[in-house]
Amino acid sequence: MEQPLVSIIIPCLNREKLIRETLDSIIAQTYFNWEVLVIDDGSTDNTLNVVANYTETDNRIRLYKRNIQLKGASVCRNIGIENARGNYAIFLDSDDLLLPFCLEQRVFYMSSHPELDFGVFQMLSFDSNGIIKDSNLLKEKENYLYAYLRHDLPWAITCPIWKVSFIRKYLIGYNDKYPRLQDPEFNTRALLVEGSKFQVLLKADADCLYRTHTDKSFNTQA
Repeated sequence: MEQPLVSIIIPCLNREKLIRETLDSIIAQTYFNWEVLVIDDGSTDNTLNVVANYTETDNRIRLYKRNIQLKGASVCRNIGIENARGNYAIFLDSDDLLLPFCLEQRVFYMSSHPELDFGVFQMLSFDSNGIIKDSNLLKEKENYLYAYLRHDLPWAITCPIWKVSFIRKYLIGYNDKYPRLQDPEFNTRALLVEGSKFQVLLKADADCLYRTHTDKSFNTQA
């Protein structure tokens, strides 16, 4: 039986110093049936060349340039959704990392629970010295929709794995009019879909890492 394809969508802007580590964390996955869609938002550094080198050595990695005037992470993620070939999608920021078992854990769970539209997994953070903080970022809430409406955000953008069919049918994509807080708006709409089915796996092993920056110049794009 063929393994489901996972589309990993990465918006990217001026990340030449970090994008290699992000892509290497995907290449190191124990699950092999994935594709990466890097959507460049108009980088002025060497990001394009760095990513292009990866596309030449691994045909699972594809590079797109934002082709419309409107810019931002939402626009780039929507280009990724449009071009994704996968059964599942993960939205990964260009400075964050996946732990080696991330895709294997998520695909196994989603395949074992085909009724789910999305599953939400644990995340840890790490600093500029590579030190991982032993504190899960995924938070338990009595009602996740109410939490989002109160702006008490229970999970980060890379925590969920989505059925691509659910995104395309019910969410269409990200709201590109939001300069900030695009993912809370996206998640709120997902939770408002009548009959949507999801699971928050509070006890799962954390499988992705959120990078914290002391140098604010790195925070050029979510």
